[in-house]
Amino acid sequence: MAWILNKKAFVILGVGVIFCFSAIALGFFPVARVDGKFIWYREIMPLTRAAKAMQETVGSEMVSPLLQSMQDPRRAALHEIIVRSLIERSLDEFGRADIEARVEKEVQNIASGDGRTSIERTLKKYYNMNYKEFERTMIIPSMTEVVLRERVEAKTSSGYSAWIEGRAKSADVKVFFLPYVWRDGRLENK
Repeated sequence: MAWILNKKAFVILGVGVIFCFSAIALGFFPVARVDGKFIWYREIMPLTRAAKAMQETVGSEMVSPLLQSMQDPRRAALHEIIVRSLIERSLDEFGRADIEARVEKEVQNIASGDGRTSIERTLKKYYNMNYKEFERTMIIPSMTEVVLRERVEAKTSSGYSAWIEGRAKSADVKVFFLPYVWRDGRLENK
């Protein structure tokens, strides 16, 4: 009887270990919390992968200024996702439905263009992404920020940069499991 219990415990422990390793490998663990909303590692994985692929393909001199200044694609990706989270949480204040409708229209215009095949090849070569992943991780957030920028600048006198900086400084951001800390509206090394 004791042998059967030991065997069951061993099987349960083995399944638990496999489950934990799978969850970690697939990014199913939180790396940050922004104003109560968790950011999962799987959310920063596509941006990190794209940044690394671009650095390897075109060299560091052609990588965006944000990535050059941070020298760490994972840190840059997490910073970007945190800022996107702040933007997402602010959409209601500036007309979420209108912003989302305009972004959807712009995305459809991009997706239906004649050069989609060329775009898909370029994405695979330089970013190691397919079009849908690129749309979800790059186009939609960028278009949302463009539309929000227009709304903020029309509604406030301080301008978008000051507005987003103020949001970043006042945000309650906690970083888990990664060697970074959110301080004064910026992601820094611990």
